[in-house]
Amino acid sequence: MAPSFFKDIRRRSKASFRTDGSADSSNGTNGSAANTQSSSTLNSTYGGNTPPTLATSSSSPNLQVLANNQPPLPPARPTISTSSSNRYSVSGMSGLGSPSQKSSIPLSPYAPRILSISDNTWVHQKVLSIYGVIADPATLALEGNLTVSRLDDGFPPTFWPVSESHFKALIFLLPGPNKLRFDFSSPKLANSNSSNPIHSSYLTIHMMPPLAAPPLQLVILLGKDSPGTFDAVPARVEKEGNGLETAIRKFRMAAYLWQAFTAEQMFRNKLGRRVFRMEEEWVTGTSNYRDRETQTMRSEAKIHIVRSSKTVAELRDPDLAQQNPNAKRSGDLFGIASEAVRDYFKPLPGQKQYVSVLLLDAHWDSQAKLITGHAALGGGGGEIQLAIFGSQALQSYPSSIEEVVPAFSDCTPTDTNYVANDCNESGSSWEAANIGIGAHLHETGHLFGCPHEESGIMLRDYVTLNRSFTVREPYSTRTKSKGGLVLPKDECAWHRLDLLRFKGHPCFALPTDPPRNNDESVHTWPVDNGNVIVTAPSGVAYLEIFPGGDGVCKYWQEFGDGNGNGPIQKQIILTEQELRSRLSDDKKKLKLKLSIKSIAGGSHEVEDFRLLASKASRVKLPNGQLAFRSSKLGLSQMDGTRPEEVVFDSAVRQTKLLTQVRVYHGFALDGIEFVYEDSTSQLFGKKDTRRGEVITGFYVRSGFWVDGIAIMTSLGRKSAVFGNASGGSGNTLIPPRGYSIAGVTGSCADWVDGFGILFTRTTIDKQKKLLTDDNTHFSMIKMLHLADLITELNGFCGVMSIFSSMRYCLGPPSAHANLWAALAFMPFGLFFDFMDGKVARWRKKSSLMGQELDSLADLVSFGISPAAAAFAIGLRTPADHFFLTFFVLCGLTRLARFNITVANVPKDATGKSKYFEGTPIPTSLSIAALMAYWVSQGWVLEDIPMGTWATGTVFEFHPVVGLFILSGCLMTSKTLHVPKP
Repeated sequence: MAPSFFKDIRRRSKASFRTDGSADSSNGTNGSAANTQSSSTLNSTYGGNTPPTLATSSSSPNLQVLANNQPPLPPARPTISTSSSNRYSVSGMSGLGSPSQKSSIPLSPYAPRILSISDNTWVHQKVLSIYGVIADPATLALEGNLTVSRLDDGFPPTFWPVSESHFKALIFLLPGPNKLRFDFSSPKLANSNSSNPIHSSYLTIHMMPPLAAPPLQLVILLGKDSPGTFDAVPARVEKEGNGLETAIRKFRMAAYLWQAFTAEQMFRNKLGRRVFRMEEEWVTGTSNYRDRETQTMRSEAKIHIVRSSKTVAELRDPDLAQQNPNAKRSGDLFGIASEAVRDYFKPLPGQKQYVSVLLLDAHWDSQAKLITGHAALGGGGGEIQLAIFGSQALQSYPSSIEEVVPAFSDCTPTDTNYVANDCNESGSSWEAANIGIGAHLHETGHLFGCPHEESGIMLRDYVTLNRSFTVREPYSTRTKSKGGLVLPKDECAWHRLDLLRFKGHPCFALPTDPPRNNDESVHTWPVDNGNVIVTAPSGVAYLEIFPGGDGVCKYWQEFGDGNGNGPIQKQIILTEQELRSRLSDDKKKLKLKLSIKSIAGGSHEVEDFRLLASKASRVKLPNGQLAFRSSKLGLSQMDGTRPEEVVFDSAVRQTKLLTQVRVYHGFALDGIEFVYEDSTSQLFGKKDTRRGEVITGFYVRSGFWVDGIAIMTSLGRKSAVFGNASGGSGNTLIPPRGYSIAGVTGSCADWVDGFGILFTRTTIDKQKKLLTDDNTHFSMIKMLHLADLITELNGFCGVMSIFSSMRYCLGPPSAHANLWAALAFMPFGLFFDFMDGKVARWRKKSSLMGQELDSLADLVSFGISPAAAAFAIGLRTPADHFFLTFFVLCGLTRLARFNITVANVPKDATGKSKYFEGTPIPTSLSIAALMAYWVSQGWVLEDIPMGTWATGTVFEFHPVVGLFILSGCLMTSKTLHVPKP
């Protein structure tokens, strides 16, 4: 019931409420806004404080209201601080100027409140959609008009209806700050329809065009002989024409509506005010009536006019009409449009064009009841991403901002003698505008990579697109409903998954975004315990779950984006249990298909998650180690395709070095050959690898097959792309942290049509980590393998032998105990040298560090210690020193050669070399055994056999030193092959 004081108002001053549009008392209405109270409530999406409700008493303040002949006002809101805002609401101001400082005039409770955007917000679109209220719609439902004007008059004022205190408006923005004024007028309020509106608010919006993003190109496609007209009823033709200029204005305005709608949807989903941009040109403005009348030049969306190589008759062939159930070539219009667009834009390699096409020659054949020259399709590949749609509803489109509300409120029935009732959902003019603009936006969504969804634009919710721009919906012939108030909760929407795709799309990049990651790839890696690691260089954005082969996605999981929604995750772990926990009970036992998206916009499909995580993805290497198959690139669907798999020899035996990768290619990848130091190779595709350098990953260009490949190594080197460097999409195959490449897998037909990698846990990962990352006590000890510790004992024996020789030199010549000790340590060293290799092969724990340790220990035990023992026995002349040094250097050289040629020597089944090149350095123990015999006979010092030659000269030497010279020469021999025991 209305408050009692409204009755007093009616009795005391009924005439004061009369306006030109008011009804007298005989019509049963009193003109009171309170009697038209709305039962609707404000959409919670927008929040905001609700003004106090109206008072219900007839106190003196209310009587004062009666005396002023005004409707009762809610109590004034508390004063709003404007220290960081340029928005003001004032009452009683004269003129249209904006106050330069905070106003002390009381705020009007009927000043428009913008709920969808705050003051001093930065946006990146040409046309902004806003929503707001007057006062409190729950207690006072007002009708009237909203006037939106720029303080600099850079765009003419526009007028928008207010219904039940709700309003929506579109604002044309210019780059930089846009200072706006919003004025509400109503026949029920004072000063309405005067030059001095008193219910005003102010807002500043900053617009920065996203010029770093590729534009959405707008194209009108014509037949080569087309007159450039579109279907329209005679009244429309007479009023606004149906020529090319009119088509340009209408298509441009439709694109602005797409942009405003999409930007608002992104913001409501907390994904920022990001949206695509259109290429612009400097033309006579068409977005408002004043520009047309005054021929004002303005930068507006460019509409490219492209003529096809086909005639109008060819384009209108019923066999091409998509809605013709008997058409045999219903998809050909997409190919015709794609060819014409490619010839027009001539994109360079890698210069992708995103093009939305209006087929102007679409025509309603009223006799055949068929729209010819029309197809609703979107998608594409390569350099052209395309959407096409016909012009059958173009007459209903608005051509300027002033026409938006009239266009979506026009209930004129569709005259099927001249224009189509598309899908029987365009029974009136406003519904035709919905279908035309909305369905074309649907196809443009396909252009941006969106599939069909369970709701939203990518279903068929665009039949209510009008609700995003108007506050009242008229009678609908489609639903047979009379319409009514439309709040934000009733509006059409993009599905959230569509908006997540847009966020990663290059067309939606903002000037404030960090540099875009060029690698958009996503990969899956099955590992232990049924887990699957997902990696993406740009970060994992979200994944879609399709249980049981569902056609549309109903379940998904989002990950951090580094922009307030959690940190970017470049690697995640998935488990089947966790994925199934997200499904409804009736879906939990069905097969799981995944589609995983990266932040940079890449996508990876997993057809069967259980199969990927199963034993089918595991490979047992010849050395017993477990490896895993990555997901494949390429579809492996060419004729004659066959599976292939190569396990790297260097992964099984780490002492075998991979030295070359040969890639065979033409237009696509033909094969890859991996070549080792021993000249053996494995075929499944950079030359000149360096010692210690291993393959760490591949960069693969792939689509239906593998177009090209580049090799990446542990030294940071990357080869050129061999094959077609611009074909397919780029993918980086690098195993997850803690894993290394063990081989390649895939398939091959006439050329490679499937490629993946085998990967295994890095066997020396712990050792490397301890060497590089562990700064704690005893990190060196913790890093050593058991075989390395045995090698250290070999070195210990060598050093102790040297010290024993030194102690003999310091004692009496007749005390041979230290000399015996020096000679005895050497065979113990040989024992440990033999055992370290046995243990390494037994435990399958070999490393480059162990190989280096073994060589250094051998040099000490079998090179330096025999030379030191010979010195102690009596080979002490300068010439003896020279020849003993020669022996040690030969041993040093022999061990260095062994380290770099061991992979060339043929191996047995256990990985052990079949022979030595030259005599191994432990053969020096034969000389040590001879020296032990001399000691037993007392032939030391002055009694060494054969004495000295050139005695008394500078060249004096002991002839027995020749044994060391001979041993050194045999060790460095290349042709002498000594079989291994």
